[in-house]
Amino acid sequence: MAKTLVGLHVGVSFAEIALWKGQTLIATRRLYLPSEPIAIHLGRFLQEHQAIPDRLVVASRYIEKVLDSRLGGTVAQIVTAGFETWPILRQPTLSPHFELRPVRQAPLASQDLIFGLSARMDHTGKELKPVVPEDLEFILSKFKMMGVKRVCVNLLFAQANPTHQIQVADFFKTHGFEVFAAQREKDSNDEMPAWRKNLLNACLSGVFQEHFEEIAKAVETAGGRRDCIYFINSHGEPFQKNPDQVASSLFGWSHSVAMALGGDDTAILYLGLESFYLIEKGDPQSLWKSQWGPIEAKTENHFRLAIQPTLEVMNDSIEGISFGDVNLGYEPGPICFGRGLRPM
Repeated sequence: MAKTLVGLHVGVSFAEIALWKGQTLIATRRLYLPSEPIAIHLGRFLQEHQAIPDRLVVASRYIEKVLDSRLGGTVAQIVTAGFETWPILRQPTLSPHFELRPVRQAPLASQDLIFGLSARMDHTGKELKPVVPEDLEFILSKFKMMGVKRVCVNLLFAQANPTHQIQVADFFKTHGFEVFAAQREKDSNDEMPAWRKNLLNACLSGVFQEHFEEIAKAVETAGGRRDCIYFINSHGEPFQKNPDQVASSLFGWSHSVAMALGGDDTAILYLGLESFYLIEKGDPQSLWKSQWGPIEAKTENHFRLAIQPTLEVMNDSIEGISFGDVNLGYEPGPICFGRGLRPM
């Protein structure tokens, strides 16, 4: 019997659904999320076609909508003692040009929630100082007092010997915290991209969980099971409830586009409904150049074009008609949607 496969692409404002029976495409639908929420309309789509998915694969950019907000409210970091200020000092400057008083990008999470741990490894993975239980108990008491919910464990040279990082992570997991402690890549020569990745995973975890629950609710409405839901990461690999893959899901869409179109040396001009990109196939980039600095995320090289679909169209006194600099998005929407007041 042919299996039922559902593909779901979720953008910031739009979602697209495709239903297959075996190799046969049965139906598709596009949703405008502000007026057609996934939790309701995905369920209706499945019910209309009497489809109980054996597998629902999601390429989602939904959590992009929160990247411009202040993210890490109750996220704490445990780092090697002496490096408590490192996440702040390694933040990039807001201006790429020389300035007498440069201003750094605001960090992902609060400096007040960074705690040093005296345990230490050297660069070969040799233990110089063990983890002291009293240190962990002291940090635990601080977390309880400050209302911390999520914890990032970022210890030096964990990629050479993860023993300390695993030990600390297990301690806080047993006390009910959501812990993010993935080690950096073996070929990496910098700690910070992995530290930022853990921190971003922690900051996005709550939004990602809400997003998952919306999709799960729709599947269960149609009689399906939530364990059929898989998200795609930046490698194109499916994952389910893996907190270390949350940030990587931001780039599942670009990998899917690259795999579907062209050969190894092909460049793809992606003119999507919500954004325009140039995607290069070939050797993937190992770092995402984010506004907070480089973050570990292996994916195809993709470049956001200067022209985007929802740039504001303005009346310029010198050039006549010109475009704005900010992609305004579809919420509340352009004039042509009957929702906004700005021409795009």
